[in-house]
Amino acid sequence: RPHTSWIGDIQFLSRQEAGANLLLTASNDKTLVLWDCSASATSGKLRIPKKLATSKGFHTGGVFSMHEAGGSVVSAGKDGSVVHSRVTPTGFSLLHDFENMPGGGWS
Repeated sequence: RPHTSWIGDIQFLSRQEAGANLLLTASNDKTLVLWDCSASATSGKLRIPKKLATSKGFHTGGVFSMHEAGGSVVSAGKDGSVVHSRVTPTGFSLLHDFENMPGGGWS
């Protein structure tokens, strides 16, 4: 179980790799997780997608919202930060971190 808390947002990637069915989840455990639904495993009666990558250290609070387009992901956390990252089947890379935004949002 890659997430240790509830999932707040979920989205299929806009660009899929050949033969993959990639899904992105955002969780209250402070992480984003990339899954391949076409490479799932069975655990009892459940089919569990294969975990490909986990973002770590982008947020210090739970992630309650995210959006992906063309491999770019913007995520918002309870810590007041908005993070712009890049996702590939091998992992996440931080592009920009907007911490402690004035007024708690964009101005």
